[in-house]
Amino acid sequence: MKFYTLPLLLAFSLGSSLPAAIVTYNSRPAWLAAVTGAVSVDLAGQVADGAVLAAGSSVLLPSLQTLVFNESVEGRQVPTTWETWSGGEEPRVLFAEYQSLVATLSGAVDAFGFEMQPNNQDVFSLTMTLSDGSELQQDVDGLGGAAFFGWVNTGGPGITAMTLTTDDLDGFAMGRMIQATPGPDRVPEAGASWLLFLLGLSGVAAGRRFSQRSRGAPSRVFSSAAGFRWWTVTVSAAAVIPAAMATVDPAPCRSMVYTLDADFDLGTTVNLNHDTPNNNQLQINPPGQAKPFPFVNVACSGRGTVVRIDVNTGEILGEYFTAPNGMGRDPSRTTVDKLGNVWVTNRAEGGFSIDQPRGSVARIGLVIGGTRGDKNMDGSFTPNPAGSYLQGPFSYNTVTDRDGDGLIKTSRGLANILPWSNAGAIDSNGGVTTAEDEAIITYTRVAGTGTRTVAVDAFNDVWVGGLGDLDHEKLSGVTGLPVPGTQFNLGAGGYGGLIDGNGVLWSARGGAGLLRFVPNPLPPPAGAGAVIPNFGDGYGLAVDPVSGNIWHTYLNGGKVARIRPDGSPDGAFSHGSYYAQGVAVDGSGNVWVAHSLVDNSTTVGHLRTNGTFVGNVALPGGSSPTGVAVDANGKVWVTNYATNNVMRIDPSAGPVGGGGFPVGAVDLTVALGSGANPYNYSDMTGAVLLGGTSPSGSWTVVHDGGAAGVAWKKLVWTGDTPAGTQIQVKARSADVATDLPGILFEEVTNGADLAGTEVGRFIEVQVSLTSDDSAKTPILYDLRISDDVAPVALCQPLKTNSGKPSSYKRLTATDPCDAPSALKIYVKDSASSFIAGPFKSGARVAILKTMGAPSSVPGLGATAAIIRLNGNAETYGIDSDGNVGPIHTCLIP
Repeated sequence: MKFYTLPLLLAFSLGSSLPAAIVTYNSRPAWLAAVTGAVSVDLAGQVADGAVLAAGSSVLLPSLQTLVFNESVEGRQVPTTWETWSGGEEPRVLFAEYQSLVATLSGAVDAFGFEMQPNNQDVFSLTMTLSDGSELQQDVDGLGGAAFFGWVNTGGPGITAMTLTTDDLDGFAMGRMIQATPGPDRVPEAGASWLLFLLGLSGVAAGRRFSQRSRGAPSRVFSSAAGFRWWTVTVSAAAVIPAAMATVDPAPCRSMVYTLDADFDLGTTVNLNHDTPNNNQLQINPPGQAKPFPFVNVACSGRGTVVRIDVNTGEILGEYFTAPNGMGRDPSRTTVDKLGNVWVTNRAEGGFSIDQPRGSVARIGLVIGGTRGDKNMDGSFTPNPAGSYLQGPFSYNTVTDRDGDGLIKTSRGLANILPWSNAGAIDSNGGVTTAEDEAIITYTRVAGTGTRTVAVDAFNDVWVGGLGDLDHEKLSGVTGLPVPGTQFNLGAGGYGGLIDGNGVLWSARGGAGLLRFVPNPLPPPAGAGAVIPNFGDGYGLAVDPVSGNIWHTYLNGGKVARIRPDGSPDGAFSHGSYYAQGVAVDGSGNVWVAHSLVDNSTTVGHLRTNGTFVGNVALPGGSSPTGVAVDANGKVWVTNYATNNVMRIDPSAGPVGGGGFPVGAVDLTVALGSGANPYNYSDMTGAVLLGGTSPSGSWTVVHDGGAAGVAWKKLVWTGDTPAGTQIQVKARSADVATDLPGILFEEVTNGADLAGTEVGRFIEVQVSLTSDDSAKTPILYDLRISDDVAPVALCQPLKTNSGKPSSYKRLTATDPCDAPSALKIYVKDSASSFIAGPFKSGARVAILKTMGAPSSVPGLGATAAIIRLNGNAETYGIDSDGNVGPIHTCLIP
């Protein structure tokens, strides 16, 4: 009984337990306990099934009094198997197609009871109002069961009339009438009714009101002997929801929300983090802690190639030619852009091209993930770790499938260099048509001959310069082609180079000295610059990611210079050797200097950014170091020209040196094979770009819509952008994932309709976070990719027990991506422009025809609205992305 105590206590009504003339009952057993000599009214003997009693007609009661109705009522038979009417009997009932019915008694009646049920198979309010003003209201389910209404006179004048009302526009039925004489205790003692309740005498009836709809009764079909009558219906626990709606699935959900750490980890993150305590969001790594892609890209000058190495394992992932056959190679500088592509210059190129001698630069894309294997004769794919092809899906890819076979043909490791035939010299003036390795995505002839300088700016464009003629110009980071109006020559530079955090280009050694050039955002002219004297012997360049100072090695003399961002000198410091070439500065205040191939050195110098010399790192098995760079883990890589290997230095290892800091020690050596001669200045990991040039990071993710031709609706994100910071979102889409890199990204406006610009099974989204102040970072909290799948909204008529059309409709909507509670449903008049709504899915509304102006007013009880239309109802849904669903027409009788 504990389960029923609270809800039954609320449902059970005796009007009042204090002395009263009339006590109302909603429980037949409780009413029977309060009366004597109860006798049922013989409706079956007075009203035939289907017979109509006209207004003013009467029903005879056992007391020989009559019950006269002010409106016509119709006799209906309930089958014995029907569970709606209690008691398992086969009652004859009276159906009233009205919301209100007055029944007048020919004389006062002291004890009377009956059951009522709404016409529609849903929950409606039913009220009995007696002639003395007493009232009993109950919510009754037209599908789940009739409710008992009764009264007992405890000591006052008897009842002479009752008014029955409902909010069911389609009426109600009443039956199982019963008359009696009040019991000997006409005035119940205080608390007596509660005792009856606690004993369970009223529990069954009261409990039905709350539990009938959820008890899971099996489906049954009932028909009366007379054919289609009031009770010819199909009963099911879900009968109010059409079977079609239960299975409606307009399309699979193709939307995706990224908001948790695990969601962001589905994409590729560069220099961003969601570290504790800032979980479930993305922000730029703190100053000095830049984390580029986990690769180091080494120019093997002697072989005319670039190798890509995994900085965590030392595995060589691929080796790639840097120019077509017959063209100058001898690559010496590599720089990594924001997308992970490596740009490499060919210092041996200076041949005539088109109209003048030109140098060259190549770009090699990045593929992460996929399955390696072989492409069979029939075009099928067989996994094979030694194969020449990669099959998606890829976790990240900037490489275009040039031949459209759905695979990426590319090098699998050291010495696996795919041919670049240059048949007919077709690629000599630029292009990669004959390059078998699809990871080689750009080959461009540039103004600077003997090209060495290569530096990526904050916009991911690339500045290149040639030592042969000292020409410099900018290449588009998108097309790889020269940007008109950017070429300049100040008679200097063309050697090592970088872009600092202010967007200034620095280029070393050539001609008159160190070049400092400020590009024009809108060329021409290209910009303005100056040559800083006394750096004629200058060599490598680096930028301090914390202070922005420039560090510049001298080939001779044992010094490394520190230069302020404005170009003014700020001291020169010993680095532990007479000769020096490459230089790098990490985020922890360390300066690393490659001690040169000039004297076949076997050390890397280590000092602090305050000038303190820490010590020399020994390179066991390594000779002639030329280039140094900091990787994504803060470790330092050095290329050893004479010994054909590269080494990784752990800054926290080795003996304690000057200033109390560890000198550092080699913890990994990677052999590159004979004839490699790794040279390599510039930013071979990408740490300079992300930590010094442009405090920034990116998150890139590819989302699979599951079918071709998906029309993506919009991208919506939330974030925080303090002054000087920015969140930029771009997207591109294709039906084949390997086609994505060949499609230009388009910048997307937050929440704006993409208007059909992004169509395809796969959508790739790139989010860039940038800041002009390393102390501040934008934050991305979440991002939603949504498609244009619209909700399906239906207008489902409720079933009536009378078999007549219902005025009530259940508005239901389904959407593969949104919960029903997030959907909005509207009802439009087919004969006018009138629209009612919005309504939530599952709302019950009454819809009627009207000859006047359409209207909508709030309904009573569970009815959301009463809508009057000139025509039929046209329902449609709108989801949270603004997708408008198809119109469903609901005929209005």
